Amino acid sequence: MANALHGAIEDAFNSRGRTAGHVLRGVALVVGAVAVSAALGHHADAELQEERGTLDDPDDAPVSAVWTPLFLALTASGLRVWNAPRSPERTAGLTLWTVIQAVNAAWLILGPRRLGGNTTASLAATAAAFAYLRSIERLDHRAAAWVAPFVSWRSFANILLGTALSKAKTPDPDKVPRRLAPTRSTR
Repeated sequence: MANALHGAIEDAFNSRGRTAGHVLRGVALVVGAVAVSAALGHHADAELQEERGTLDDPDDAPVSAVWTPLFLALTASGLRVWNAPRSPERTAGLTLWTVIQAVNAAWLILGPRRLGGNTTASLAATAAAFAYLRSIERLDHRAAAWVAPFVSWRSFANILLGTALSKAKTPDPDKVPRRLAPTRSTR
């Protein structure tokens, strides 16, 4: 039973043949990246709460239900790529994964108050996620499959955001649908 569980974990995280130290460094890397992003997002939400007086938005719960597993899959894919054998594809994948984390952090920091920067960061995150997906397809098909829903949702959210902005006479950051952006509870 324990061997079957160990084998399932190795398969899930692409860690067969890797030392425990290597896997733990990978876990520390992905958890650290997510923690930094979450801290930055929390700081941005605190500023927004101070400015608006509240963050309560009834539309946040369904969105959290979507964003949370997507970010979790993106995070887990980074660990799978980390555990892949050293290669130029692995290096490219890890570089793009890091870019996605940085752009997502910028997206969270910019929030709906800085519409131009937020839109640019959102589009950049989508482009980086697509490039990441393409770069890891041959390296680790399962990691690529885990990222595909993230890329799809980001693309869909960008289309909805663009539609909402094109219908607005004057883009007012307070009227941009917050439900398209991750909430403080997702990161």
